[in-house]
Amino acid sequence: MAGTPSGYRLTAGPDDIDLYVFERLARQGAAELDAGTPEDAARTLRAALAL
Repeated sequence: MAGTPSGYRLTAGPDDIDLYVFERLARQGAAELDAGTPEDAARTLRAALAL
């Protein structure tokens, strides 16, 4: 099989990678703070930190 790499290939979506989920939750938490909903922001940011 010429041109086919050997080894493993991992296919993962954005919700499968902690970093991407963390960044999304952090942005959402910041937006909730800006929107004046600190309770929602705290809940969202805690979820991000729990990752």
